[in-house]
Amino acid sequence: MATPSPTTKQLKGIQKAAILMVGLGPDSSAEIFKHLSEAEIDLLSIEIAKVRHLRSSQTRHVIDEFYEIMIAQDYMDEGGIDYAHEVLEKALGSEKAKEVITRITTKSRPKPFQFARTVDTHSLFVALRDEHPQTIAVVLSQLETLKASAILSLLDNPKRSEVAKRVATLTPPAYEIIEEIERVIEAKLSTTSLDKMRDYDGVDSIVTMLNQVDRATERSILESLEVQDPLLVTKIRQKMFIFENIPLLDARSLQRVMQNVQDEDLIKALKVTEEEIREVLLKSISTRRAETVLEELEMTGPIKLKEVEEAQGAIVAIVRQLEQSGEITITRPEGEEVIG
Repeated sequence: MATPSPTTKQLKGIQKAAILMVGLGPDSSAEIFKHLSEAEIDLLSIEIAKVRHLRSSQTRHVIDEFYEIMIAQDYMDEGGIDYAHEVLEKALGSEKAKEVITRITTKSRPKPFQFARTVDTHSLFVALRDEHPQTIAVVLSQLETLKASAILSLLDNPKRSEVAKRVATLTPPAYEIIEEIERVIEAKLSTTSLDKMRDYDGVDSIVTMLNQVDRATERSILESLEVQDPLLVTKIRQKMFIFENIPLLDARSLQRVMQNVQDEDLIKALKVTEEEIREVLLKSISTRRAETVLEELEMTGPIKLKEVEEAQGAIVAIVRQLEQSGEITITRPEGEEVIG
């Protein structure tokens, strides 16, 4: 086997692939190209075009390396990694066999914490929050920046500071340790998912969805459901806050809401609304402001229903935002607090 030169050791995978294609010749390379994607062909073609002054020792080493990997992979497919290592050790020697096996197993390993990339941030936080700071640091170091920073921000101090310190000074742990951490966190996430399924409430789920759509879509869905199942719609309306629920707000809460409502939205919202809601809204603002709004309302000509719904939706969004921040309380007709 050819002894690799230092420059060959430093070559990237795509560079080695280009050297291999050049070394194999046009006929064999053409056959390989048939099995590649367009993106792979483009990348490889660019790299082949960069090949200049190629030494025969480099070509021999790359071809030898490719051959060793292919043979080792065949042995692994035939009898597993131990069998492949035993055969290669007899053929290449202990050190070379270890090098080839390490190269293959490293490339075939999935990226650490791949499963965590598809899990929502809150669930992952719940699974991690009671772990040791070093464990959390290892996981966060493998996640995309936005998800990692979101989880870090959810941690309480001083744990947050300790985790941040450990991330900054982290030395990559052995793959076996990462695998063990993966196993523990994945098991926790599975338990969390089962708990979520046990606690699943379809009404709560649709309420959450309806709270995110525009008012026109919300009304269309509720009207359609009401024809099919009036009792279900009643349950949904009891759990969600809609524009028609404005009278349910106490005077203090409504005044807080109206401080954030733009006059333009208020005027449009009042254009098509029930008299009860109009009176409640106007009473929650100063007399001078109410007079101005009414004057503008009288001077405002016909407007599209879509604009009215958007304005009413903007007011509802303010209510929901203030409720979520704990600044106001929303009550159901029977006096129970709405969880939104």
